[in-house]
Parts: sequence; C-alpha cells; structure tokens
Amino acid sequence: MWAAVADETRCCYASTDWMWFALMVPKKWSATEHLGFKSHAQTFDVLEFPKNSFDGAWAYTSLIHVPPAEASATINKIATFLRPKGTLLTGIIIGKGSKTVERESMPGVKRFFQYYQPDEIASLVESAGFKMVFQEEYQPHSTVYLNQVYELA
Repeated sequence: MWAAVADETRCCYASTDWMWFALMVPKKWSATEHLGFKSHAQTFDVLEFPKNSFDGAWAYTSLIHVPPAEASATINKIATFLRPKGTLLTGIIIGKGSKTVERESMPGVKRFFQYYQPDEIASLVESAGFKMVFQEEYQPHSTVYLNQVYELA
C-alpha cells in the first residue's frame, strides 16, 4: 500500500509491503529515502500511522491478500490514516472465493488471494465510511481487475 500527503509546497509518501523482499529486490526498490519516503515491511494488522496522516492511500492489489475475516478491520484502519475527504484507490481481482498460491519465481512463499465481485468490495469499503466515485474493469490478460476510487465521506 502507498499513502501520500500533499500541500502547496511538498508531497510526502510512505510505502508498505508485507513481503520484505519486495522492498529489497531489485536493490533499487529499497532505495526510496532519496525519493523522500521510507518503505516499511509490515502487514496491515501491525500498520501504524497517526490519525489523519495522509490525503490518500493506494491499495492496488493489496486488499486481495487480506483474509475476509480481517478485511473490514483493515479498511477501517486505512480510513483512520486518511484526512477528511481522503482518497482510497483500490485494485482487486474479480472472482469468487480464495486460494493460496506459490509461484515458481518465489519458491517457499505462499501468497493468499481473495477474489471479489464488484458489489462485494464496494459494500466492504463503503461500510468503512467511503463513497465510490469511480470504477473501471481492466483485463490485461486472462485475469480481470477492478480499479476503484473512493472518497472518505
């Protein structure tokens, strides 16, 4: 997940990823401090930022790795980090159910995937106080993604 705060003079960012190696490999990904932000290797359940820290959060294909039992609490937590009228951008994979995947390119790493129908993810995010302002399906290959933009009400 990426989060940002901006005013007339500056923009600052924070980046998080539960897979520490996603922040370290390739090496250039870990070199974010010269870009003005720090990367944090942590999961949503331990993610901590002060309330109203950011103007927006980008959770593109992040929420699909959160088990359904934790999804509502995760989105509510993200909402607390955002300022009033803050923006949440999400990207999910359209489908049903969930599965755990281990890819050849990441041996020994099992990744959880939760698939959503458009109305399911909208209901989940809107229950945390967001209002959807845009959505679009995107199909770069056989997988269909749903990109959504929400504003904190």
